[in-house]
Amino acid sequence: GDYGGFDVTPHGDRIVVNTLRTSQSPWVLEPEGQQPRRLTFDDQFDVDPVIASDGSVYFVRRNGHAGLYRISIDGGAIQQLNSAAAYSLDDVSKDGAQVVYRRAALAPVAWLARTSSENDRVLVQAKAPVDQVHFSPDERWVAFNSADSGRQEVFVASTDSVGSKWQVSTGGGAQPIWSGDGRTIYYLGLDGTLYSVSVDGRGAAFKSASPRALFKSPIGSVVSNIEQFRVSADGQRFVFKARVP
Repeated sequence: GDYGGFDVTPHGDRIVVNTLRTSQSPWVLEPEGQQPRRLTFDDQFDVDPVIASDGSVYFVRRNGHAGLYRISIDGGAIQQLNSAAAYSLDDVSKDGAQVVYRRAALAPVAWLARTSSENDRVLVQAKAPVDQVHFSPDERWVAFNSADSGRQEVFVASTDSVGSKWQVSTGGGAQPIWSGDGRTIYYLGLDGTLYSVSVDGRGAAFKSASPRALFKSPIGSVVSNIEQFRVSADGQRFVFKARVP
């Protein structure tokens, strides 16, 4: 089918996607050829699923009682966490207490919100729209892509202070993903090549090595505003969203 945003469980055994239909909903793709399973129902517009470490699926509802929601990956009751004016959900902290979201499709600002309150604050601010904002495992940093320089590149910023940022990619890049130990960032070059960058975020200043090309992905056209790949915590397995000929 045609899928929008997606995420993979920490164990890599299930995928949650939102469908590109009139009524968008998160669906669970089970292993070993089992039938896909719908998580939310009715005429809703539920998008941008993100899977937390406990198996909860967080998503944004853009119609009706709009806001941030959570549901178990096994289904059941839906919980509204807050009524933030969220358009896109980028990431969720390990304990599920904080989320990164944006308020418009082409917003130059990403917001940090606690799921238990409405006290949001600016996390990332750029000249051009930001997208694909992801926490590092220790949550001291976020990686994101933006076209501040005129083309999409991957940057890292501190979660403690707004304004400081470090460019990680060279020659264009999008969709950064952290390794499980926080020592590597993976991203897609604009030609579909998958890159890895060794990084060090232990000090006050972020450090990164030169990007290393790994292989050409099956993605035909790389975009900057929707997920097209995910990587396992150990960096040994990759999931790509691509059309099958």
